[in-house]
Amino acid sequence: MQVEIIDISSPQWLPGQQIASTSNLQLGTLKQDLSRELVQLESRRLGLASQLATLTGLETTYRQRLNNLPKLEQEKKKV
Repeated sequence: MQVEIIDISSPQWLPGQQIASTSNLQLGTLKQDLSRELVQLESRRLGLASQLATLTGLETTYRQRLNNLPKLEQEKKKV
């Protein structure tokens, strides 16, 4: 009597299993790539939000200076 021993770690044992493992690996890699991109985009978004806040503050400052110019010109004429 002969007994055949099957190596279950062999890809030939369940070819569909190998495909599933490869798909899971590719899915894991895709998730990592998407997570990395999400972190980069969030970092960029925060940087841009900070820039926007700074520029908005500068705009407010310059508008106030612009509004003060006529008053300064009138005071200069008085002196």
